[in-house]
This record gives sequence, C-alpha cells and structure tokens, in this order.
Amino acid sequence: MQVIADSLPASVAEQLEAWLRWQRVARVAQREARLRAARDAGLELTSS
Repeated sequence: MQVIADSLPASVAEQLEAWLRWQRVARVAQREARLRAARDAGLELTSS
C-alpha cells in the first residue's frame, strides 16, 4: 500500500491514509459492538 501512496499526490495519499485509518477504527468498533451484544445476549440467556 505504501508504494501506491508514494506515487500519488500528497493530498490524495493523505485522504487514502485517513480513509484506511477510519476503516481500521470502524472495524474495531464493530467487533467491540458485536462482542458487547453477544455478552448482553449471553447474560440475558443465563439470567432467565
């Protein structure tokens, strides 16, 4: 990915980097939300 970024204009490379960083953040947030939902569902199953 770095090779591609090096061949692009700085602004495009910066936008690409920011987008990739956002994608990583979003993936982590989705995983945490799924884990939290699964844990909540598990608590509901065990408590009822």
